This record gives sequence, structure tokens and C-alpha cells, in this order.
Amino acid sequence: MPTDQLLFSWSKRLAAAVARNNFIKLLNSSREQDADHLVIEVEVELPQNPPVPINQFEQILVRVENETDIPKVFAIRNDFPKTTHQNIVPEDSPVWLCLYEDLWEEIKPYITPEIFLERIREWLRRAAVEELHLSNQPLEPFLVTPHKVLIDEVYMKSVLPQGQILVGYQQGFVPLMAPVPFEKLVVVSKDAKKEKKGNFLGIQVSAAPTFTQVVQRLPKDLSQLIALLNSVNIDLEMELKDFFREMMQHKTIPSFKEYYLIVFLHLPKSRIHGGPPETHEYWAFYINATIEKLGDTLGVLASASDVGVGYLIQAPTSIEQLGGKKDYSHLLIEPMSPVFTFTPNLARKTSGVIEEEIKDLTIGVIGLGALGSPIVTNLARQGYGKWLLIDNDLLLPHNLARHALSGNWIGHPKSTAMKISLDIDFQGSSNVEVFPINYLSTKTDLGEIFDECHKKLTAANLILDFSASTAVERSLSFDDLPAPRLSAYLVPSGKFCVVAYEGSGRSIRLDEINQQLMVAAAQNPDLQDIFKKDNNKIQYAGSCRDLSQVISNDWFLGYAGVISRFIKRNINGQNPKLSVFKWEENPECIREIPIPLTTYSKIEADGWEIRTADHVILLMKRYREDRLPNETGGILLGKTDYSQKIIYVSYIFPSPSDSKEWPTAYIRGVKGLHKEVEKYRNKTSDELTYIGEWHSHPKGASVNPSKDDKIALNWVGEFQSSIGAPGILAILGDEGHPNYLLSY
Repeated sequence: MPTDQLLFSWSKRLAAAVARNNFIKLLNSSREQDADHLVIEVEVELPQNPPVPINQFEQILVRVENETDIPKVFAIRNDFPKTTHQNIVPEDSPVWLCLYEDLWEEIKPYITPEIFLERIREWLRRAAVEELHLSNQPLEPFLVTPHKVLIDEVYMKSVLPQGQILVGYQQGFVPLMAPVPFEKLVVVSKDAKKEKKGNFLGIQVSAAPTFTQVVQRLPKDLSQLIALLNSVNIDLEMELKDFFREMMQHKTIPSFKEYYLIVFLHLPKSRIHGGPPETHEYWAFYINATIEKLGDTLGVLASASDVGVGYLIQAPTSIEQLGGKKDYSHLLIEPMSPVFTFTPNLARKTSGVIEEEIKDLTIGVIGLGALGSPIVTNLARQGYGKWLLIDNDLLLPHNLARHALSGNWIGHPKSTAMKISLDIDFQGSSNVEVFPINYLSTKTDLGEIFDECHKKLTAANLILDFSASTAVERSLSFDDLPAPRLSAYLVPSGKFCVVAYEGSGRSIRLDEINQQLMVAAAQNPDLQDIFKKDNNKIQYAGSCRDLSQVISNDWFLGYAGVISRFIKRNINGQNPKLSVFKWEENPECIREIPIPLTTYSKIEADGWEIRTADHVILLMKRYREDRLPNETGGILLGKTDYSQKIIYVSYIFPSPSDSKEWPTAYIRGVKGLHKEVEKYRNKTSDELTYIGEWHSHPKGASVNPSKDDKIALNWVGEFQSSIGAPGILAILGDEGHPNYLLSY
């Protein structure tokens, strides 16, 4: 199929990028089930005798299903090796490459088709030399699943005492398990027949230390689960028969025949074959069959009309003698991630609760986590505000250390629980409306609730963003809501807190404020290491990816006070504000570092919107005046948003000392430039990067490009094309604004 007949623009852009790539060839393009398929051949950079059998030429399928989700990338050949960083797929499916660790919605605005294709090549190269998984990365999880089950960490990590069994019931959307002695075992007073998941029993199985870094295929039925656990030396079939033998001995099966079984797995993991355990992983597997049906399928129980469920085999040792391979594929299973219930130990490892004050306004809140929940709770209990709460996350145990909700709400949507909790506090008159949705969802996803949420936010006086999500912040920057936005978040180390307020006139948006924060972070010594990532995470559940940031309680409480004062001081102000609060020691205090803000001017150029900070134009004019009658110049720093087609020009460097400057010509030098650019990139986590060049024209001259300017523009365009970005050339003359030229 010709590539111009593909469904999606991403597919067409990928095909165009392939045509320009010297190491990737397009073999075929087609449309399959409302998706675009591109089959490409990738030439992989390989050493001699690579340890992993990656071929020099690998055929790859890129599946584009829509314009918003990440394209899926599959290795076509059936014998493609198992490696780290592969997504879970059903049995007999092609290998699905995991290209990015970050969420696609967070990084998509900055990914071009050219960058995406190079990511595939780099993945294959690193896979061949076993460099996909870095030495400082945690071992990859045995499985990945969004489903949770609650269990005390102590009982998850140790064998139950003799004579006890795990018993559980559904709490909200999540099962809750706890150990119970057999002599105290009673049927939970809930209707287990009402839903397929009612009440539960649990068993524990443990593997010997296992070398595994490869994500396994997701098991769908009991036969597949038995095979999977057999790979880590666990005979699950025999473990299940042992469970029934113990239940028979205690004569408890008739009372619990309508319960369901959850198998809990302890998996010690080593980084090298035969090495000591480095981490311990914990998983659970829900078997979608009642105890009665499971026992009957295993052959250890049988129904008798006169006595109900009875023993098929009386002698315990006879159970192990049941022979023959059985088919359990009709018994579906559901992998679950054990989440540790909230304990004093977990509380000591995590951080605390925030309190804050704001004006009595109609307030929309996005994010009811560590910041959002205590803010709403604190201010509503003081009688402030009519609240619009937006969050679809479930409350999990580790959240309790820094969340306003109590443990009664574990497993429930945070927004709904917050409303109910505040209704209880206020006798049902809390003035809270709830939208348990993801703010980034679309009208197509949500329907009428989207319209209602948008209508309410349009009438709000203020919108608070406590999501700590760059994607949400970007969306708020471009949404057509009239209310000003205030965004507050702690950096990962907890040593700084950023508060950005647009002002009632919204003369500067959150995205523009963020760019100016980056300039300050690169230049202000007080903000040194503001975005440095510390290794300060704790594991709150069974998977090695279930990590939570460790931030001291007193830091949260201290920041709560100063942020509250910031909001009170600025909530009615028209002027935008940006402050970074820094925790100081000796003496202990929190210091506010206000950052001056400037507006951005906007022009359109070749389908792109170029936003230039006013202080950048002032710097251009100053450098030009200092060098007249000669021309001068330098480079532009900023960021390119490929989704919105916006280029932010946020800072400039002046002419390097080895530049050549004449009245009618300019050649930019390079001395010290690379080092300065890298410093800005490193201090801002690549938020400020090289985007193009600028130079001045002499007095009386136009800002139209000369022949040499066009040559320079072509060079910039070629340089930026390697990452799929447009090249920019800014020319400053007597006019108040530079003339921008684009090449791509």
C-alpha cells in the first residue's frame, strides 16, 4: 500500500522518516484492523560475536493504532531472543519491544519520528551487548499487572505460623488478606455468591533464588500458571493438593466451598546465575474458580448429594499419588501485585501530611494525592471553598503516610472518598463535587461527564494543579478555561518546592513560567541541583517498580505553611508569580527565592508559533548596541513542543570570543560554547537546549536574510534535522522584534 493511503499522520511521518534514514529500509506498509502497519528492516550496529543473537538486519513491525498512543514495535522473527525490556504479550505472540521507561503522554511532545526510529536502532544495539538493563537499575519484575491485592508485609515476606491460613474479603476494588488460625476460622458474613469475586482464601509458595531479568509472558489460565511457576522450580499442582489436604484435616471445606483462592508467590532474585538474592519480589494469582470447583478439577474433591462436598480420597498421602497430566486451561487466573497494608514500619519509611490555606473561592483541584488531599481537607474543614475534585486514582496503603484520607478508604477512588469524608465532617453539606476521571482524558473517552466537568471548571475562580505531572501542566497551559492556574510541587529530593501562579489576567501561562524557571535553575547558584535526582525511594509493594519517594515529614509540613502564605498573598493578584522555596539548614528555615517573570511575545512562522521571552529581545538589543557598527550574534536556547508546534526562545548566548565581527558580516565562533550549552542542559534536565542561531544587522539595514544568512539557515536546518526539529535563525535589526526564519 502506498504510504500516503495510511490512516494516521504518525504513520505517514514515520514512513517519511524511514525514507530519510540511511540505516532503515521500509519493506511494506498496510492497514490491518483500523491500524497502520509498517514493516521495516533495521541495520543494527553490532560488535563481532555479540553475546545476544541480534541479527545485523532485523525486520521490525511498527503498529500505529491511533494518533495519541505510542506506536507498538514488534520483532518479526519467531526465534528473536528473550531480553530485558520486553513488554508482556500472550503466548505465541511476537516479541513486543519496550522502548521507553517514561509514560508516552509525558514524552510524546518531544519525540519526532526520527527520534523514535533511532530509539529502535539503539534498543537493538544495546540488546545485542546486554546493555538494555543498566547495572544501577533494579532487576526487572517477574510480571507486570495493574491488579492489586492487599496483605500485611510481615505475612507476605514470611511463612504463616503453623495452623493459620490467609483469609480475605473485597475492600472497595481490592481484596484484603489477613492470617486467621484454623480454630477461629469462620465464614465472613458477606454474600460470596453475589459476585464472581467475593471472599478469598490464600496459600503461599516460595521459589529458590532465581536469576531472572526477563519479563515473563502473562499467564491467562491455571495450566499456563503451573508452567510459569515450574520455571522457578515450584510445583503448583502439588502445592494446591497440599492446601486441600490441610483443609480436609480441619474439616473446613464445606463452609468455604464458595470462596476463591489466591496464590501468593515469594521470588528471591539474583543479578547473576547462582548469585545471592539481590531483591525479593512478591506476586499473587487469583484463580477464577470456587474452592469446590477447583478441588473437583484437581481430583481431590467430589460432590455427594447427601453430604454436600466430601472427601474423594481419605488418606492424605493418596492425594500426591494422583497421576496423569491434567488440562486446567478452562480455569482462568488473574495475576495481581501484592500491596502491603499500612503498618508502623511502612509509615516510618514514608513521609507525612500537608496542610494549607486558601481563599474562599470556587476552586477546581486536579490531583488529590500527597499535596491535593491535605489542602482540600485542611481548607474545607476551615470553611473555605466550593470544591471541584478531579482524580481517578485509587487510594493504596502507602499513600496513608501523606494523605488526608484514613485507611477506611483503601481501594476506593480518592475523589469520591474525599467527598464522602468531607460530607461526614460537614453533615452532608461540604460543597464538594466529584469527577473521578483522568484530567487528560478526552470527550471521546468520557462523554457527558467530560462536558459537565468542563462546564464546572469554566465557572471556577481558581484551578489548582497538584498532580506533579508535566502532561497535566501542559494541558492546563493550553486549555480554554478562564480561571488562573496555580501549580505546586516538590522536586524528587524534597529540598525545593516550586509554586507557579499565572495571575488573574493570565498574561503568562504555566508553560512559559516553566521555561523561565529553567533559565533561573541554570543561572542562580541558590537553585543549584534543584532537579538533581537522588536515590531516595522505598518499595511499598511486591514489584521492584512499586517505589515511593522518601521525603521527610517535617519538610512537607514546613512547605505547607509557606505555600499557604504564598497562595494567600497572591490569590487575588493580577501579576504572575514564581517562587522556589528552599529548605535551609544551620539554622533550620525555609527561604523563598522569588524569580522575576517576563512576558512572551508571539509570532507565526511557517506553521509554527514562536514564543520569545521579552528579556531575550532585550539581551539581543543590548548585545547589538554594544557591538555596533559591527554585526554580532550567538545561539538560541529553549524548547520545542512538537505536538503544539511551539518553539520557546527562552535564553540566548552572546558572541563567543573567537567570533569574527565586521560591519557587514558575522562568523560565530565556538570557544567555550559547547561547555556552556551542556551546563544549561544538565542543570535543567534537557528543558533548555540548543534550538538555533541569532545575529544582528547594522543600523539602517533590513532584517531580510542575505545570501550568507540563507547558507547559515540551511546549515542550522541540516543540524537540527538529525532530531527531526526545525532549524531557527533570528535576525535583529532596528525593529523591535527579530525576524525568524525556519528550515526543516
